[in-house]
Amino acid sequence: MLVVDDDEKLLDLYEELLTSHGFRVVRAQNGKQALELVKSDLPDVILLDVIMPGFDGFEVCSRLQQDPRTAYIPVIFVTASRKHQDKIRAFAVGAVDYLVKPFEERTLIEKIRFYCDTGIWWNELRPQKEKLPLSIVTDDFTRFRDYLIARIGPDPEKAQIIEKMTAAQLYPMARKLGLSDSELVQMISQFVGIPYIERIDPAEIELGRLPVSFCRANQVIPVKRNETDGLLISNPFDINIIDLIERLEKDGRKVSLFLIEPDKIVNLLGRRKITTSPVGEAGSDQSILSVANKVLYAAVRERASDIHIVTRKTDALVRFRIDGDMRTYFNLKKEVGIKLINRFKVLGDMDIAEKRKPQDGTFEAVMGEKNFRLRLASTRTPEGEYLVIRILEPYAKPRGLSELGMSGDQVEMMLDLINRTHGLILVVGPTGSGKTTTVYSLLSQIDCQSRNLVTVEDPVEYRIPFANQQQVDEKAGITFEILLKSVVRQDPDIIFMGEIRDQYSARMAMDFASTGHLTLTTLHTSNATTAVFRLERLGINRCVMAEAILCIVAQRLVKKLCPRCKKWRCVTDREREILAQFTPSPPDEVAVPVGCLECGHTGYRGREGIYEILRFDTRTAEMIRSGRPISEIRNHFRNSGVYLISNHAVEKVKKGIFAPMDVYRAVLAEEIELLQKPVR
Repeated sequence: MLVVDDDEKLLDLYEELLTSHGFRVVRAQNGKQALELVKSDLPDVILLDVIMPGFDGFEVCSRLQQDPRTAYIPVIFVTASRKHQDKIRAFAVGAVDYLVKPFEERTLIEKIRFYCDTGIWWNELRPQKEKLPLSIVTDDFTRFRDYLIARIGPDPEKAQIIEKMTAAQLYPMARKLGLSDSELVQMISQFVGIPYIERIDPAEIELGRLPVSFCRANQVIPVKRNETDGLLISNPFDINIIDLIERLEKDGRKVSLFLIEPDKIVNLLGRRKITTSPVGEAGSDQSILSVANKVLYAAVRERASDIHIVTRKTDALVRFRIDGDMRTYFNLKKEVGIKLINRFKVLGDMDIAEKRKPQDGTFEAVMGEKNFRLRLASTRTPEGEYLVIRILEPYAKPRGLSELGMSGDQVEMMLDLINRTHGLILVVGPTGSGKTTTVYSLLSQIDCQSRNLVTVEDPVEYRIPFANQQQVDEKAGITFEILLKSVVRQDPDIIFMGEIRDQYSARMAMDFASTGHLTLTTLHTSNATTAVFRLERLGINRCVMAEAILCIVAQRLVKKLCPRCKKWRCVTDREREILAQFTPSPPDEVAVPVGCLECGHTGYRGREGIYEILRFDTRTAEMIRSGRPISEIRNHFRNSGVYLISNHAVEKVKKGIFAPMDVYRAVLAEEIELLQKPVR
């Protein structure tokens, strides 16, 4: 026990009384001394006088609340002041009880024992003690957003605001919809079935049941209404409130919930703000573990391909890439963002002390019934670290080529090529265009029990049964170059190189393909013919290309229109003008995005590939060998009726799979530019 009073004789009495009941007593005669003592010896309960020289009791209690280590220590004011405003002020600064001198010995001991037990319970709250400015999109909250859209009516602009709404931004975002806090809280009440309380009697508030700093940080007030213990809350979707309720129920504590506007909670607690860290010293690992897990689950649920954690000057963002677009899901305090990045870096076996140099890491996680491999890449920006997490399902069954978006003729052509015994199949496209997915779909068509498939990858993204998959490990000195040198000693029939990244890997791909091995690899470039130009810049002779390459597969990913809500309308003059450059019969009607509950009011659901496959026949090989310009080679394919990526894109516009302006931005604009300004 820490007893703080400027009356030395009274301190003697306290010590004698409390010692006789088995308590160890530490004494302080003023506020400054008390604050120094708690730094080295944290008490279970503090008895605090109000009127003292220097810092008075209110100031001492307030400073205790500002320190995360001491904010959860129960403070009992023991004073001669009977003023009602002093009692109100004591609770406002964080006290759990207020005793007026003189008091009965039995009453004091009962209260101390009660708050010793309370302190133990409060310590269990420490991992969640501060409100993490984080919104986890729970199933209940997702359904509430749908409910809110239904209540407001068909308004695409407002529906987009609601779709971007997070639980932490519930009230501020609702105000953008023109909803008052009162209207929103009543809608929440109707949806979740928790009664709405228009006003509360201050006499019903029992702040001593929860730490005041916890109440302020999480906008919750313990109350007793009609002899029933309850919690007054404004946001039942808040992760900290959910965790608190789960803890209470786990301990067998029965509580009733009541809803009220957030500003009324602030007024009832007092407007004094207490500066606290978003994750406290005690239990911070547990708090961040919970946050990290829920971020991962949210990303998987929302079909995200990547998670971006961005630390900025004053805060941090967690963003998901969904269907190729970036969307902000969580807004965090910067300190929480830093701890979250460190948590993932530890899981990825990365150096958390290294903040300046880029690092890579991986770890595996099980979510639901699925196994995921998470590939991490960190870097440094002027405002802090930036972490990107790629989400992969290494054991997922590869999708068929037709599922990826290839036409029937394209699938037939690729199945023929994958059964060849030698030559190079080169899959090209920009970053994020699905090249690796296409390669794995191809490799899944190979009988790896009768043919030896050897891969060199950085890293292995998907598991292929019976394949000899080798992974780069720079830390262990196993480089891409070392693995490539060892490949031919593995007696391969088929070789997959993760990508052509430099002159050495380009040369090795050509050598493998020319020496009796079917070789697959990828290359970053815009279309199939410009891949020839790119290889030439990497030092590959055109004669070597002509001999080694079987085909070049170019691809892009385009967002698919939501099949449930897409709308057909007449084609515009501008759209007809664009499409007419690639088809003799532009469609009279095209499909465009609208937005519904199914697609999250974006108008899109998933992505699909568009492809071109350029086989190197005798004429093509001769044009490449003779050094013809890239533009001439491409025009040769176009004039020969080869099904180019632009043809595939327009065909899917006609079928209503893509919107015309989406394929224009993704493919056709570049094709038009190539027609008007040939690339050499």
